Amino acid sequence: MNKREIILDFTSLLDVVMIILFFFILFSNFETKEMQAALVDQETELQAKYDQLNADMENKLADADEAYKKASEYLENSRQVNDRAAENVIGINDFVNGNRLKIKLEMRTKEEGWELEIYCNNEKLQSIPHSVITKQDGEKETDTEKMTKQMLELLSETGYTSEDTILCEFVYDAKEGGTASAYKVSHKLFEQVKKEYKHFFFSEIDLSIFEEE
Repeated sequence: MNKREIILDFTSLLDVVMIILFFFILFSNFETKEMQAALVDQETELQAKYDQLNADMENKLADADEAYKKASEYLENSRQVNDRAAENVIGINDFVNGNRLKIKLEMRTKEEGWELEIYCNNEKLQSIPHSVITKQDGEKETDTEKMTKQMLELLSETGYTSEDTILCEFVYDAKEGGTASAYKVSHKLFEQVKKEYKHFFFSEIDLSIFEEE
């Protein structure tokens, strides 16, 4: 075999090798693109899973925080209810044992007007007279503010606090003249007192129903 034949044979072989390399590079490029696409898909999927897990975690943390707040509120409300129940028991016990306030509407003469007599354990503590003020036009009206102030000062001096349960009796005689007007004023006074002492309660006793016909 001469040199020319060797060169020709080598050339043919080289052509085959080049073709093989061409297809190898071509298919490698296809595989690389497919791998890149697969990696992008996997990355997108992993990112979506991460975002979902992160969102789920935030929701669970928010739910846990809300549950903690509700539990704290429940415990605080339970404590307040227990404290309130204890105060109510004390108030009821005092009422049953006669250690209670009694407010008696005492009607005087027309000139003297009327007053509220305050008793505790059947001991008279103070009298709050019906206080009136004269307006510019000469008309007179009840000075509710003054009477309320006197009543609040009395409760404070007696040792009551705004958290105490205060049970008292409001006693009046509906048959006495002027009672209807005094009764209404007294109720307004009690409503003002309840703004400061939210657990101030009173029962009513109309002495006229016990009188014989």
